Amino acid sequence: MIYTGSFFTYKGDNCVSIALTWPKWYKGRTYGDLAPPWELLKKYKENGDIQYYKQFYKEHVLDKLCPEKVYDDIKDGSVMLCWEKPGLFCHRYLVSRWLENRLKIIVPELVMGGVDTEVVRAI
Repeated sequence: MIYTGSFFTYKGDNCVSIALTWPKWYKGRTYGDLAPPWELLKKYKENGDIQYYKQFYKEHVLDKLCPEKVYDDIKDGSVMLCWEKPGLFCHRYLVSRWLENRLKIIVPELVMGGVDTEVVRAI
């Protein structure tokens, strides 16, 4: 199983950053192919258009990747990390839904005290 998490709430082992940048303390693996492009982040910060973000991210990132390869590269048991706190709109939720839909798996969010399979579906 692969999980999602935030740099703010998960600092355990077997992490992989899927963000463009990461905290100075982070020394784990990175997977830049899943990071949102700077141009998308800039536009989103300017207008907050979630629908545009979802469409752009799908077309320019996810549609260019093979979900089986991503899953294999990230490895079972890994936690995909980025900046947003749990429950806020974030590309890691788009990645988790994409993997779930394409591979018929569950990618839960790691939160304090356990996992949450519903936080991703609420976004």
